[in-house]
Amino acid sequence: MPRKKTIGYVWFALLLGVVCSCSQDNYSYVARKWHNLNARDNAYFLAREKMKEVDAQIWKSNTDDYNKILKVYPNVDKTVQTAISGGIDDIIKKAALPVTRHKNSIWVDDSYNLIGKCRLYQGEITLAQETFKFVNTKSDDPNARHEALILLMRTFIVNKEYENATAVFNFLKKEKLSKTNEGNFLLMRAYQYCAVEDYTKAEPYLTLALPLLKKKDFKARIHFILGQIHQMQNNNKEAYANYHGTIKKNPVYELSFYARLYRTQVSSYGKAEDALKIEKYFKRLLNDRKNIEYKDKIYYEMGLFELKQGHVPKAIAHFESSLKEKSKNNFQKATTFYKLALVYYDTLQNYEMAKNYYDSTATVWDPKDKEYKIITTRQKVLTEFVKHLRVVRQEDSLQRLAKMDSVTLLKFLDNLIAEEERKAKEEAKKLKEDKERAERIAFNKKNNPDAGAAVVNNDPFAGPKWYFYNPTLIAAGKAEFTKRWGMSRPLEDNWRRAVKERPANFTGAANPTTDSILVQFAPKVVEKTPEQIRQDKIDIYKKDIPKTDEQLLASNGKLEAGLYNLGKIYYQKLNEVQNAEKSYLRHTNEFAKSENDPEVLYNLYIIYEGLEDAEKAEAIREKIFRLYPKSVYAKIIENPNYLNEFKIANKQAAVLYKKAYDVFKSGQYFMADSMAKMAIKYYPENDVTDRLVFLQILVTGKTKNELQYKSELENFIKVYNTSKLVEAAKANIAKTDAFIASKSKTGAVLDSNAIRYSAALEQEHYFAATFPKSIDQKSTLAAIKLFTNRNFANKKLTTEIVNLNDSTYLSLVKTFVDKNAAKLYMIEAKNDKALLATFADFGKSLFVISKTNMALLNRSKYLKDYLRFYMDNYQ
Repeated sequence: MPRKKTIGYVWFALLLGVVCSCSQDNYSYVARKWHNLNARDNAYFLAREKMKEVDAQIWKSNTDDYNKILKVYPNVDKTVQTAISGGIDDIIKKAALPVTRHKNSIWVDDSYNLIGKCRLYQGEITLAQETFKFVNTKSDDPNARHEALILLMRTFIVNKEYENATAVFNFLKKEKLSKTNEGNFLLMRAYQYCAVEDYTKAEPYLTLALPLLKKKDFKARIHFILGQIHQMQNNNKEAYANYHGTIKKNPVYELSFYARLYRTQVSSYGKAEDALKIEKYFKRLLNDRKNIEYKDKIYYEMGLFELKQGHVPKAIAHFESSLKEKSKNNFQKATTFYKLALVYYDTLQNYEMAKNYYDSTATVWDPKDKEYKIITTRQKVLTEFVKHLRVVRQEDSLQRLAKMDSVTLLKFLDNLIAEEERKAKEEAKKLKEDKERAERIAFNKKNNPDAGAAVVNNDPFAGPKWYFYNPTLIAAGKAEFTKRWGMSRPLEDNWRRAVKERPANFTGAANPTTDSILVQFAPKVVEKTPEQIRQDKIDIYKKDIPKTDEQLLASNGKLEAGLYNLGKIYYQKLNEVQNAEKSYLRHTNEFAKSENDPEVLYNLYIIYEGLEDAEKAEAIREKIFRLYPKSVYAKIIENPNYLNEFKIANKQAAVLYKKAYDVFKSGQYFMADSMAKMAIKYYPENDVTDRLVFLQILVTGKTKNELQYKSELENFIKVYNTSKLVEAAKANIAKTDAFIASKSKTGAVLDSNAIRYSAALEQEHYFAATFPKSIDQKSTLAAIKLFTNRNFANKKLTTEIVNLNDSTYLSLVKTFVDKNAAKLYMIEAKNDKALLATFADFGKSLFVISKTNMALLNRSKYLKDYLRFYMDNYQ
């Protein structure tokens, strides 16, 4: 039994004796002591010890990525939360006892802190914060309050509420803290800065916290973090001291291993003998059996060392060795892939290889990491780049082959096939050697375990290597099987044979007829001669070579697009100005006046402007103005503000188009047409010109004849062949053709000058009376005004004269709210005897007309067309 518990039971016995002999006044004092004793030893103590176990379990579940600065506290993700859930429930159950049964004890606030920490570990941030705030406001113990506030800081940091965490920090730094709370307080501030990756500000707090920490392993970790921060800041002396401090604390082997490794990185190796010492040190690490699981990291560090020395090929070899190691450290694998991708991208500018390594990096990198978006973005760029690069190379090669005579081409293809066969033999030989070595290692491990262990230290193929555990051997076997037996074989007995034989113990009845048929029609395996195999390969190569003019044109199209896209990616995404210039120059030389040529020339102009090569820039400028004077690129060169002005004008044109279309839908066709013309006139360069022109054609369709409408639609398709409205134009032509055909069947004659009046009659209307020019206009106007004032004085109507044509004029009364109001006026006019007495033929040429149709009539001047429309739609 622990000494602390034994003492507790003794005190409990003494208290019982005191309780039995004390007076009533002293009873409450004794009761408090009894509650304190029970709360501490029966509940809080057990909950606290269980919390230590949970903390140890969390640290054990933590996987550190030593390629990044380590975390001050481990992350508690969903997996860890599930693993510790049992322990957390036990802690809450025990910590709740002082709260519920010993409310008067001094251990209630400490129990609440344990419960709050459990909530934090379970991801219940809001409950945890409420618990710590409760302790801060209710507890009389300053140490418990300070502990609660420090844990409250942690909840804010985990929840990324950094301003709230800073507010708590500013309060606590004015308080007098215990040594334990002071250390945790400083660590929590460092934890906050590390969370936002501001390691420069985290460093002083970690340094101040170090002497206040008690646990040796945790101090070793903080020393390591400080070493990483100082190394990042190129403060090698301090980094070395802290890595050394980690080693002195004798931590777990993994931390010690990385501390020794990183201490080597910050050592001085300016002299040749220093570099030699470090190389020997790496070799010792590789030969140490304790480092078998860390060999991937050792090779990686060797690669970094060679990279710093400028030995890029050696660095790549070490990085590739790191990837070959069988390791569970996915962090290291991802980092090595990424480093190789950067070497090929930045140092060697070999974008094909960089693309392959970026692909590999993206598959193993943590999607939650901030670098992931950068990696995948560059991966997409390189994928697109390599696609176009391969197209250019392929089309170049095919066109070179197309220019060869038959003898030269055949010789070239023979050499190519011979080279492929040589490489295939080398690969087969290597696969065979790998297979034999794997079998030898397996045999040695089985028959001589000690020898097997010795082999493991130096052989990358070490370990249990059953044939089907080795993907290299499986691939080789599959390739050999396919070569010999073909791709698809049915799963059956005697599959090697063309004619299947029955087994000896087959008891079924024989069928000679069937057997003879099987023998007669069984497929015969005919092996091709070497010359036939060679010819097959030559035919495969020849089939893609462009032979006809059409094939060459298609090849040139692919080549032009490839060069254009390569130039864009080089210039805009890879910042490779020289390579961009080469691609663009080749494009404009070989594909002058292509669709992309104006843009290519403009990009060359910008490149030369950036390089301050005035002579070349001026030559390209002159070429643009000579070949493409109306292009947008010429306008940009002439007016640097062109794009901004175009953007404003384009916006205004779009607004005007929308208004014109709304007016068109309301039936005001001529106003819509006028607005469309205005937009084209005042904003000639815009992105909606095709829409404005199409709207004008729709107005024609509403106001003029079918033949003219169809003609304008056909012209639109020719002029705006890339517009999205082409399909709509074709559909309208089909409808118009159907309408014309239906008219032809009825015997109707299409009048090319006919006007199509609007059937949208729910709008403002006019009353009209036609008079020959021989009747005096003033007397007509006076008579109609007199009638109107006498019968419709309250309607606020006006009258006017409209000259329709050389022989006729109209007397208009306007404006009526709808057709019914206008028709009522007309009926009253026909029945007015005074008005009839004034004009002999009054009543024969009276009608009502909508505002839209009045504009159409005034344009056509042809009254009979409207009167036919009037008879069909009003009477």
